[in-house]
Amino acid sequence: MESFLAAILAFPTVVFTAFVALFVLYALGTVLGSLDIHWLDGVLGIDHAPDSVLEGALSFLGVAGIPITIVGGVASIFAWVTSIAAARVLPDSMVMSVATLVGSAIAGLALAGLAVRPIRGVFNTPPAASRKEIVGKICTVRSLRVDDMVGTAEVADGGSGFIAEIRCFRENKLTLGSKAIVYDYDTKKGIYHVGPLDPSITDVDLVGRTTSVDYVEARQTDIA
Repeated sequence: MESFLAAILAFPTVVFTAFVALFVLYALGTVLGSLDIHWLDGVLGIDHAPDSVLEGALSFLGVAGIPITIVGGVASIFAWVTSIAAARVLPDSMVMSVATLVGSAIAGLALAGLAVRPIRGVFNTPPAASRKEIVGKICTVRSLRVDDMVGTAEVADGGSGFIAEIRCFRENKLTLGSKAIVYDYDTKKGIYHVGPLDPSITDVDLVGRTTSVDYVEARQTDIA
């Protein structure tokens, strides 16, 4: 037991021992429901890493879509085992310790990629509609009024929907439960521009998008 503790607390294995300990705490907390699945991202500084770098690394390993905490945790376990094994057979020197640290990290990432790749499908979710794809759809007003200052509506996005900020720049009678048509999206302010839905417009498909003629007429009327 003493020799085992000495091995896992010696450099460079102690580095991976710390990561394994964090991952075990993360796993236990997730199972108990007391921690969010992304809590370890902040601890490891992942939240501050450029998304393109993380996406590129995950894609290279073939595990894109799997939470980085899971990939990192499994990689830490493999690296930890590799480091312990290497420390037993390699000479005890600083150069070899650094080489073991780097080599174990690389081996851990490679083995983790192979190990978690089969479960990638578990984390794949259908992509929600982009903000621009909402333009042209019908929304349901969820506020008592809608004008150029206030307004909210429930917008269908192909999933469970979401509540969005909306604005109408013309006189209207939109109120709670009214239907409106989304004709534009302000990317800077994060709000949708809507117009009252003409009761005569009945040609709406199953996903709530009007025909192109109705959409153009509604937008031109609202802009005017």
